[in-house]
Amino acid sequence: MKEIGHAESLNKRYGSVDALKNVTINLCEGLNLFLGPNGSGKSTLIKIMSGLIKPTNGKVELMA
Repeated sequence: MKEIGHAESLNKRYGSVDALKNVTINLCEGLNLFLGPNGSGKSTLIKIMSGLIKPTNGKVELMA
């Protein structure tokens, strides 16, 4: 499958709270799902990947 983006070693801290800690993910064409319990960082990951917030560390690359 064709890769359309990836995030590598993402970290996001809000004060002393780690919202994301060392997250690496590859996105491929088609349907991509983010599943997890409340507070697991799903919305934070989407906000970082869409450019609404900046990660504390790590990088995101998406096809333009």
